[in-house]
Amino acid sequence: MESIVATLLSSFRRVPPAAIPAVLDCILTSTAASPSSFFHRLLDEFPHISKDAAHKGEQMDSEWRNSVATYVAAISHFVKKSVFGFPY
Repeated sequence: MESIVATLLSSFRRVPPAAIPAVLDCILTSTAASPSSFFHRLLDEFPHISKDAAHKGEQMDSEWRNSVATYVAAISHFVKKSVFGFPY
């Protein structure tokens, strides 16, 4: 699962936030990864992402801004699914 998460995180720079729900659902459907383990693995990356965002500040380029927005969309997708009880 580490390689899947690493690949997903690296794709955040180019994937629009609106596409993330479909991408995550596709990954979860086609792999043995559980939604909760995937969610927790993404949460583990938060300190790194927030540190990089704070370091770059206003110097963030559009790809980096997209990466942060897409990361937030991914976390939000998992939260929405768990709060509203939508099955995977």
